[in-house]
Amino acid sequence: MSDERSLALEELRSWTRAREYWDRALEYLKLARAASDPDVQSRFVAIARHYRMLADTEERGAEHKGAERRSRNGTVMGASVPVAPLAMTGRLIRPHIVELVIPKGS
Repeated sequence: MSDERSLALEELRSWTRAREYWDRALEYLKLARAASDPDVQSRFVAIARHYRMLADTEERGAEHKGAERRSRNGTVMGASVPVAPLAMTGRLIRPHIVELVIPKGS
């Protein structure tokens, strides 16, 4: 496999992992919302935050890999057009997550 193709595959895998982490974060926020015990709610929210951090890290890694890959050939999709910085950003795959706030003692 060519170096270019290998970098593209790694970038795609990072985007996929980021999306999976966002999905897990949403699942845990839903579990927190449904839990009646405040300790359980807090634990689920903490787990969701960890998954969100993992997703952010994967997105940054994918953005870096994509920028590196595009800078190596200086083109977008094989055209002789200069690459715009961060032309593809992971923020496009990020689901809208509203921070779950659980009042103390509820």
